[in-house]
Amino acid sequence: MAPPRAMCELLEPKGPTVWLAYYGYSQLKEVEREPGQVVKRIPVCIASGGSIRRRFGWSIDDDEGRMATIVPGHVAPWATSMIIHHRSFLMMHALFTLACRDLDLFYAMFATLFLDIIRLLADEWDMLVTSIREGTIPDLDGIDHVRSHLQVHWHADPERATELREIGSPFSCVGWAARVWPKLRIVMAISSGTFSTALPKVSPGYGSTECQRIAFPYDLNDLDTFVLVAGEVFEFLHVAAEESHENLVQASVSVSAFARPEELADVHRSGTWRSARSTRSWQPPRIMHAAAAHDPHRSHLVASIKVISSEDIIEVHEFTTIVDDRKFPATPGTFMEYRRWRGEQMNVGAGQIKVPVVLSDSAAQEWIVERVVQEL
Repeated sequence: MAPPRAMCELLEPKGPTVWLAYYGYSQLKEVEREPGQVVKRIPVCIASGGSIRRRFGWSIDDDEGRMATIVPGHVAPWATSMIIHHRSFLMMHALFTLACRDLDLFYAMFATLFLDIIRLLADEWDMLVTSIREGTIPDLDGIDHVRSHLQVHWHADPERATELREIGSPFSCVGWAARVWPKLRIVMAISSGTFSTALPKVSPGYGSTECQRIAFPYDLNDLDTFVLVAGEVFEFLHVAAEESHENLVQASVSVSAFARPEELADVHRSGTWRSARSTRSWQPPRIMHAAAAHDPHRSHLVASIKVISSEDIIEVHEFTTIVDDRKFPATPGTFMEYRRWRGEQMNVGAGQIKVPVVLSDSAAQEWIVERVVQEL
């Protein structure tokens, strides 16, 4: 049984697309056959950017020649994804995205990164609209090495600027995104687990780091039932069973064989495997019911946050926790600034930096606590 063709094609771009991914790297590792004889240079980078590089065969040796190009169907020049400065990376993607009225698909690794873009649009609305009207690249930190490549593709658009001024900045009206990008169909990002409070959503897919697109809903009215569509081999493991090969079960086994939740195990083409997500039950052939990942501590924290989050009391878009009896609210934009600070500490660009559910690092705890504005 396969999902409707419309579901399989849902995530395929139908128009201009933006990928919020950092393609740069923090260092290069040289592989030598003999002393001084380098046979391979391997970039040290975040997984998302490295995966995209590998998918398209983007060698580091050709980076300079790609700077002024635009991947067919995309909105922003390749150079925007080589900006390591966190805020400038987001600003330049926001600028090119805002200028494109026909945007169809927006991809970010995490839903919180999409919110960062929206917050920046709100904070810098006048400057961004002015840049669109005049065709000028704003003066931002960390973009001198790519400015000329960006300017090649940046032209004045007074008509679009006027339209944006009439609409107003984010949060100024209901349905703002639909007015700014009337053809926008999908914002694709990880929005489960710790990211589930960031945005209201209808999830069109189920995936993992290892396989990306594992399954699609069979029926959009039943977002708990998924049909496995990935080419990898999947087996199941009961959450209460010992993690051994003897306890792995094939996807075709009848649901009646189990009375308690199961975990999905991904058998990669390389032969390795690991448990990825838990499932509530099965329906052969190749249909699974998805539930939250089997992580009792994280699941408990997420559930607790959802209980206290409401528009009437306090609406939680993002959170982290510290092992302490106190609860610290922070200033708006603190988590976005944390991602910037953390990226600078690690010397990596934006795209795959997230705020942990439990903040155990002492330096990070100190950074967060300094930004507390009120104790509840």
